[in-house]
Parts: sequence; C-alpha cells; structure tokens
Amino acid sequence: MKQLEEKARLAEEALAKSQVPAKNKQKEQKINWTANVSPLGARFLLLKDVYLIKKIDLVQGKVNLDLLPGKYQVTVSKRGYSPISQSITVSKESLTYNVELTEVRGKLTVKSNPSVTILSKDESDKERELGKTDSKGSLIVDYLKEGNYKLILSKKNYSTDSATVQIDESKSAILKLFLTGLPGKLEISSNKNADVYEKNSKIGTLNNTISNLSAGKHKLEIRKKGYRTEKISIEIPPNGFKMLTAPTLEKLTLPPFIKHIITLKAKGYANYIFGLTLPAPNTNYKPLTKKLGKIKAPSIGSSWKIPDLGMEFVYVKSGSFQMGSNNGNSDEKPVHTVNLTNDFWVGKYEVMQAEYKKIMGNNPSSFKGNNNPVEQVSWNEAVYFCKKLTERERKAGRLSSGYVYRLPTEAEWEYAAKGGAKSGGYKYSGSDSIGSVAWYNSNSGSKTHPVGQKKANELGIYDMSGNVWEWCSDWYGDYPSGSVTNPVSSGAGSYRVLRGGSWRYDARYCRSAYRLWDTPSGTNRGLGFRLLRAISTSLP
Repeated sequence: MKQLEEKARLAEEALAKSQVPAKNKQKEQKINWTANVSPLGARFLLLKDVYLIKKIDLVQGKVNLDLLPGKYQVTVSKRGYSPISQSITVSKESLTYNVELTEVRGKLTVKSNPSVTILSKDESDKERELGKTDSKGSLIVDYLKEGNYKLILSKKNYSTDSATVQIDESKSAILKLFLTGLPGKLEISSNKNADVYEKNSKIGTLNNTISNLSAGKHKLEIRKKGYRTEKISIEIPPNGFKMLTAPTLEKLTLPPFIKHIITLKAKGYANYIFGLTLPAPNTNYKPLTKKLGKIKAPSIGSSWKIPDLGMEFVYVKSGSFQMGSNNGNSDEKPVHTVNLTNDFWVGKYEVMQAEYKKIMGNNPSSFKGNNNPVEQVSWNEAVYFCKKLTERERKAGRLSSGYVYRLPTEAEWEYAAKGGAKSGGYKYSGSDSIGSVAWYNSNSGSKTHPVGQKKANELGIYDMSGNVWEWCSDWYGDYPSGSVTNPVSSGAGSYRVLRGGSWRYDARYCRSAYRLWDTPSGTNRGLGFRLLRAISTSLP
C-alpha cells in the first residue's frame, strides 16, 4: 500500500510541474464514466500515463467522471483491506468499472495459564467471545480485523484480567497471560498430627488453618512417618473456608512370607533396590545394613552426562582468544582479546525436544522429532528451563555449590564455537567448509535436523553453526575497544544476543563471529538454545 501511495505522490508532483499536452490535437469527445467502489471510505486514484487525473480520499460508493477515451491506471485502497491497482480502458463499450476490496484479517495467538475463556472488545466497544484456550493453554484467532482489541480473560475461581493487543495486517500477534486463583482457606481436623502436601510440597499440618490456597480443585496428601500416605481431593470455594475431617491414618505394616521390593533413597546418593521376604511375626532377625553409593558428579577435564536425562556436556578449559572479526559486519568489530578464567561444560548438542519436554512438560517445536533441536523457544523460556534444571540437579545432589545450568555468555559461546584452546581458526564452527558442519538454507530442505549428524568442531561440539539460532545470556551491545576478562553485559537493553545461524539462513549468518539479536519474548521456528554447566554469573 505504501508503494502505491508513493507512486501517487510522485504523480501529483509531476502534474504540478507539467501539463498534459492539449494543443495541436483534435479535441476528442469525452465519455461519462462511473466507478462503483466498495467499501465506503476507500481512497481512489486515477492516473493517465504519469499524470494524476483524479484523487478522492473518501469515496462514498460511486465516482462519476467525464473522461477521454483511452487507457488509465486505477488504484483503490483502504486501511484494513488489500489494495487494488489495475489498468483499465475507457470507451463507449466500457462505461462502468466495479471494484470491491477484500478485508485483511490479522492473526492472534493467545497463550494462557490456566486454560480460560477469551472475550474481546474492539475499538467500538463491541464485545464478543473469541473462544477458549485448549488443554495446552493456546488459542489461535485468524479472523480479526486490523485494529486495537481489549482481551478479557475469565475463569471460575480465578481473578478476571485484561490486556490490550494491536492486530496488524502485516504480522501475527502473540499474547501470553497468567491468571491468579482467588485465595481460600482449609482446615483438616484429626486426632493425630501429620503434614499436608500438594504436588510434593508441604503446605501445612493437620488441625491448623492452611491459608492462601487458590480456589478450585486440589489433590492433597496426608503424610506421617510410619503411617500410610492418605490421598484426598477437595474443592476450595473462592474467598471461602473449607473444613473437613482427615481419614483414619493406618500404620505401615508389611505382611510376612511375601517378597517385597525395597528402594532406599538419599540425597546425593544412587537409589539402592533389593528384595526382602519378612519372617513370621515375633521372629528374631538381624537388622539389615545397606551401603548407598554416591552419585557421580563431573570432574575437571572430563565430559559429563546427566544420568536420567541423557543430556551430554563437553569440558572446555579456560583460556584467551580474539573475539570478533575484521571480515564481517560492523558490530563484530573491534576484534579484542577476551580472557576466560573459569573452566565450564557446554552442551555437546543443542537442547533436544525430548530433553525439553521432560523438564518443561511441553514441546513448542514446529518440526517435531525427539532428537531434533527444540525451537520456537523465547529467551525467557530458555532461562526458565535452566532454572528448573538447576533446581532438579541440586535436589539430586549432582550440582556443586556455586554452579548452575545457564545460557552461555556471548564470549563463552564464541570461544567454544571457535574450538577453545584447540582452535583451528576456522570461519565456521569446526571447518571452513560450511556443508560439512552445518544445516543451512542450501542443504536443510527448509527444516531442522536431528542433532549431531554433521561434523563436530575441535572440542567435539556439534551444530554450533546452523540448525537453529542459539540464545546467549547477554544484552546486545557494542564490543569494548580493549582487552576484557570474563565479560558479561551489564545494565538493561532491549534485545538479547543470538548466535550460530540456522536452517533458513545462508552461509554468512553461520560464521562463528556473526551476531544477531531479538527481544527476550521473541520466538520462531529457527530459535533454540544450548546449555552451560558453569559458575553462576550476574545474568540468568
């Protein structure tokens, strides 16, 4: 539409400077010509050659003109509609021209937690129900006209919330919203003292008021050492108080003469599983002694694999390198010395979909495959994944004090991509021949591929060039002019750094020094991430 308006503007300027030659020509008979235009309020432009003959900004259905026979260019446009530009011939046989613009519809994706009903109000304050988010908390609406909409979220036992979103014909809008459950109170009476748990977290005790429970359904467990765990389901009314009596707690007993499978668990130790058959009651027997083995944690110089997740990490020794490139974009300069003084472990592969789903419970990827890199992940979501994995591994006793799982800094990423202390000085991660190390737009078939199919770099790390872009922890900004040690971008910014290129980009984007950026909430089919197991920084 902007190109058409620019063309009309240039035509008006040309008309101001020139005049259509009228002399030395035999005067022709004009024809009464009509254009029927829909919708009302459209903009109408009529040109002959480069000259603007007629311009009407708000057409009210019809345009009636006396025109000389010949060829003309008609352009009709209106915001929220697809413009039309056509060449027409005005003659006695063609006295009428009909044009009807097609409305442009925007696409809106709403993601909510929990699943809710979505209402909308347009600019005229007209309210309508858009639908309900599905079991995964997602709703796609692709029939909204361009404009501003107020979305209202409502769900029983939750506070109502609202947000404003702009629908634009040129891009899709994504809105993420979270509702808060209305609080309630609970008291469970019993002749015994015991703890009350929800989702494996202690929320209170019997015979005491449990506050700040969200309204709605809850599945609780009553636990007491030496007694069977009792499970109960309740529903808390909004801003209400619920009282009930606990079921009778039964002492734990194991029947004799039957083989029992016993599992011993302790934080930081591997589970010990063994079989046991109890003798008859009142029979003397020797106490059992079992020794649990400590869970192995990574050692300096060795690779690491999270036992029950299968996620592999490559050891990277600290060192110095030249960061940036004199043969790339301006933001890759100046080339400067970076000193990294801490060893770290970097993901051997980009985070895979099966790994992401096991930690987060969902898989947002467009190109499905357990061993394909997860994509359509924002920086915020990648950081949350790191937080959950860190908490999980600390509980398992596999993460030393001061260490976390996190996104790499931009310097750590480039150091690993260039091969660390073993660097061969390649343009791409592991080679000067991109096809041997990367999936990019010339060989990807317009999709991601399972990780580890291409050649690894000098450190044994795969796909640091191509397949998917990888988030870094830093804010995007200019490089320093001098030598730096363990650099971490400080302060705030608008964009987070992306590195490595992807399946949909050409070779130059896959260079180890190339820098890209996006907003922390940005997602697309080419955005993934890779993890570090390292000392915590001031960034996530």
